[in-house]
Amino acid sequence: MIDYRPAALNDAPALAELGHTSFVDAFGQLYSAENLNMFLEQAYYLSTVEAELANSARLFRIAERDGCMVGSCKYGFDLHLCTHAKGRPLVG
Repeated sequence: MIDYRPAALNDAPALAELGHTSFVDAFGQLYSAENLNMFLEQAYYLSTVEAELANSARLFRIAERDGCMVGSCKYGFDLHLCTHAKGRPLVG
């Protein structure tokens, strides 16, 4: 059974490690080592994850099995696809 709970600041080290490992496992082969390492340093550096957890515009949930973190989800209430995709809003 998987249990879900809100993330806490003391979850930051485990979230950083899980994010790093999961990203490398899923997408690592698609990037050069230089680009992959640059992204991982930006996205999963401990202070970055701690700042994300402290941001009131973010909401994290942790998935645990037998007390071990097996997944996470991050919602960004201030993020918009068109902003990050450099697109423009659809009209109509």
